[in-house]
Amino acid sequence: MTFTQMLLVGAIGGVAGVLGIALAIILALLALDLADRIRDRIHNAATAVRARAAFRATRRDIGALPTASPTRERR
Repeated sequence: MTFTQMLLVGAIGGVAGVLGIALAIILALLALDLADRIRDRIHNAATAVRARAAFRATRRDIGALPTASPTRERR
């Protein structure tokens, strides 16, 4: 193998290494973005559940909803 061929193999290996590192960084950033979206979706769902519970409690306070289910009243 000549010196020029060794330089060419080294250059190709170096480029492949740089591209591999760049790909790993891009995939990590995409994974972080996906994790952030999932966290936001869970947070929004939890907020909606709390808002619905607060709304029902307010409606119960003004008498629009029953205070207890019929099965609880029988006990």
